Amino acid sequence: DPIESDLIFSDIRPIVEAKCVACHVEGEIGHTIFPMETVGDVVEYADDLALVIQTGFMPPWSPSRKAPAFKKDRSLSEIEKAQILEWIAAGAPSDVPLDEPLEDRSPAGDTLREDIILTMLEPYVPAGDIRDDYRCFMLDPQLPNGGFVTGSQVIPGDKRIVHHVILFQGEP
Repeated sequence: DPIESDLIFSDIRPIVEAKCVACHVEGEIGHTIFPMETVGDVVEYADDLALVIQTGFMPPWSPSRKAPAFKKDRSLSEIEKAQILEWIAAGAPSDVPLDEPLEDRSPAGDTLREDIILTMLEPYVPAGDIRDDYRCFMLDPQLPNGGFVTGSQVIPGDKRIVHHVILFQGEP
């Protein structure tokens, strides 16, 4: 039975659009599992959303406690989690039309100067039906003596497959 709450979709919409939508639209990895293109999508999958928030499965930030902090972190605060879960427990009421599209309002990426662009020699093609296929690839920027990296950006060839990338500096 739904609990009593004053929360409506308009209350959680800013959270969903800032923290979730970017990975759950057409062409992104989360779309095939849990699309978030319309208000109705979020309402329809509300129980699933509650499960992944309660278990900590989503949002998947950070991939490891040992990973460095993300500059534009999309993890949910405890307050945001509580608000979404309360809204779902109240029956996921919507005050806007279910067919209304959602917008990606996640923080915009930084513009990087492109001094060096590295590409893989050939694309990696996953083999079999491995659910979590972790791979390590070495790319040498061939920096001159005294050169250094001040920023990086990873552009996956297929965003439906590549979801997390962790960059490390390799030793010679």
